[in-house]
Amino acid sequence: MNNLLENYQRDGVVLPIRLLSEGEAAQALANYVTFQQKANELFGHDISIKPHLVAPWVMQLARNESLLNTVSQLIGPNIMLWCSDFFVKKAGTGKHVGFHQDSKYWGLQPSDGVLSAWLALSHSNLDNGCMQVVRGTHTGGVYEHIDTYNPDNMLTVGQEVQHQWADEDVIDVVLKPGEMSIHHLDLIHGGKPNHSDHDRVGLVLRFITPQTRQILGADSAMLICGEDTYQNFDDEQAPLQEWGETELAQLQLVFDEKVSGFSGQIIG
Repeated sequence: MNNLLENYQRDGVVLPIRLLSEGEAAQALANYVTFQQKANELFGHDISIKPHLVAPWVMQLARNESLLNTVSQLIGPNIMLWCSDFFVKKAGTGKHVGFHQDSKYWGLQPSDGVLSAWLALSHSNLDNGCMQVVRGTHTGGVYEHIDTYNPDNMLTVGQEVQHQWADEDVIDVVLKPGEMSIHHLDLIHGGKPNHSDHDRVGLVLRFITPQTRQILGADSAMLICGEDTYQNFDDEQAPLQEWGETELAQLQLVFDEKVSGFSGQIIG
């Protein structure tokens, strides 16, 4: 067993992993700013979920050879992209992310075939509310959560996991631009508010194995490498141009009908 897989199986997280140079990360951040400017021109608000369906540069990041080599060491050579999302913590808003498990809400099973690669496009540190994870909590199954509806919690219903852990088990996921972390679907994670003067910007890529099933309803994903002999997800197509009519139609369909569109986000 390699060290990467050993650490991932033990802690539920591996970091930091250098994926992009600082110059490449700066270009990706500039692309993000331009992307959201266009989104606001078109719809009056940012687009955060599944940008890879309308932005070829996001798709290119998801297909990064080094990234996929790392992911394949953890879940195998057959890899699908289930979701991408920009996770941005705005400066000075006081918003935090409650500690939770994604597996409580996403409907993806089995959990060992699902992971999230969190790529920092800007600095992610304690001052601006970097992600924090609780090592080893991916081995305990899914814990009870409560919906707090706290307006300062960035999660949809202010969810908070009902589980106790030791302070020394909390890992601060401090990343420089171009670095990433990878964490297990069941891992407890959250984050404090951004107290800095700059937005914290990350791109999260959610990868699954073709064996993964969606128990909540119809869903879609994109085969990135290897083969899919299970056909558990409707196929998605990579974008040919940014904000093209075909690309926008696919994105709208995902938001309207697919679980991985985090249905409820309106784009028009």
